[in-house]
Amino acid sequence: MPHNGAARRFREQMAEGGLEIVGDTSVASPHVMTIALPKNIDSSALARELADRGLLVAYASDYLHQRNWIQVCLMSEFTTSSLDRLAWGLTSRIQDSQLKDSPPPESLDASIAPVCHARL
Repeated sequence: MPHNGAARRFREQMAEGGLEIVGDTSVASPHVMTIALPKNIDSSALARELADRGLLVAYASDYLHQRNWIQVCLMSEFTTSSLDRLAWGLTSRIQDSQLKDSPPPESLDASIAPVCHARL
């Protein structure tokens, strides 16, 4: 998949998953995407979780760390499946944290509870 199409698809996946891509897309590099994480998710811990799964994101620079941001850079070779895995990993982690921060609905069937709280 060409880089521009991959970046567009990834941005759409982030938006659908409720994640904010920082910056004005009309002037931002399409191949560098900065993602603002919710306050209840530590960017460093999430980046290490992703790295354990072979998915590398930038997170360690002071300006990213101070803002709780991570960056995805499509500068080298990658596969569509690895980018999809990254999108799934990020959005599922965000959704999982939102579930943990809110009380479960009373009608939640106990048989599906483990699926709702599956880790990345």
